[in-house]
Amino acid sequence: MMPPRSRQPAQLKFSPHRVLGRAAAMRAVLFWAVALLPALTGLVAAQATLRFDDSGALRIVQLADVHVGEGAADAHTVQLVRRVLAAERPGLAVLSGDMVSGFAFPAGDVAGRLGRLFDRGSSTHLTASWYERQWRRLVAPLHAAGVPYAAILGNHDGEADLGRRGVTELASAVGGSLSLTLPGPEGLPGGGNYWIDVLEPQGEAVAARIWMVDSGNRGCGQLAWGWGCVPVDTVEWVRQQAALLPRVPSLAFVHIPLPQHMLAWERGPVNGTKGEMVGCPGMDTGFFELAREVGITAVYSGHDHNNDFAGTVHGVRLAYGRKSGFGSYGPAGRLQHGARVIELRQGEDPAGSPTWIRQEDGSQQFQAAGPEDRPFRQHTCNLDASGCDNSLGPRACLALRSARNAATLLAVLAGLAVAATTTSLAAFVLARRVQQHLRRQRGWQQVKSSEKPLGPAAV
Repeated sequence: MMPPRSRQPAQLKFSPHRVLGRAAAMRAVLFWAVALLPALTGLVAAQATLRFDDSGALRIVQLADVHVGEGAADAHTVQLVRRVLAAERPGLAVLSGDMVSGFAFPAGDVAGRLGRLFDRGSSTHLTASWYERQWRRLVAPLHAAGVPYAAILGNHDGEADLGRRGVTELASAVGGSLSLTLPGPEGLPGGGNYWIDVLEPQGEAVAARIWMVDSGNRGCGQLAWGWGCVPVDTVEWVRQQAALLPRVPSLAFVHIPLPQHMLAWERGPVNGTKGEMVGCPGMDTGFFELAREVGITAVYSGHDHNNDFAGTVHGVRLAYGRKSGFGSYGPAGRLQHGARVIELRQGEDPAGSPTWIRQEDGSQQFQAAGPEDRPFRQHTCNLDASGCDNSLGPRACLALRSARNAATLLAVLAGLAVAATTTSLAAFVLARRVQQHLRRQRGWQQVKSSEKPLGPAAV
């Protein structure tokens, strides 16, 4: 969009300084037009700073469900991240959602909770101290190792004193050159929809692409219950952007698994473990079919802490990461905490990329084939409906949960008001008593009204 044309004076005189000034101004306008062209055209992509190494490989570590913010468990989580990075020396680390346990946000942080109450969709201007502290603790090992990283949002990341977009803005801002996270287009639901191009070892040609997609929190489309999904608007956005980009081997990361993750366990060969039902959304928004359409042949998720299996449906790999963080629950049974490692190779289909698990004890686990009996078979997504959802309906329960949150906040505010009033009264009484004590010590006694002061005649 061109700036409005300024009015010209009635008479113009030739001036070489004026001509040179206009030329410089035009160069500046052209420079900023070229710089802002991607944003103006809707192309929001991370800078292409990733590159295949000289052997044509890019090693990716997926840190799934890290869940920092729950106290003593954080030290174990940070230690695991350090061990994984030291053992694998990856070219990229992907934080695949639920990086911070937003539900652990302190109830006493009234400023933060007020910000979340009145500004649910973005960062609050009142305080971001709690989430930022957890975030910096998480990424410290990545900065120490000099590993680039990118993040997508889970269902718990936007529950503290930052909204979903605020989290991605924070991740982008504090990471410097190591962070490839982008907030993404403002018109899309959530935050953190973007892609990362991987360049060839020598040169500037794009050789592969990694899509980072926000799968939301709770509810999908018109469904008010169940887990989040990749919204239809986001699916269409990916379709439009992919049509404008060169077609290269591609993979994607989402936090909440697709409905097709169920099929990956039910059909064909599969490796790894299924320790709980797949918590996919209540409707299929078409992201899987879009992936096949635009050449995304591998989709990695998290969310279900007891699942780490990988299978293939119609040529697309559908896989879980291994639960990395020591906060929250899982992994189940004898599984160790760890991280999935993906070795992307130039020119090869990501559906066949070598992948393994680096475990907390430092060992490298190549997952065995799934059992023949396939436990935890299911035909519908585990929507995690509560007793309230089943009794009163999901929309009524959403309203009740919102009212409960508001009531909790009001109760905290009322308690603080009572405490402040009581403290003020106690301080006032204490000050009066101290004042009276000092007066007695110094002999300052008020003259009683019945006593008359001595006048000149009495003297």
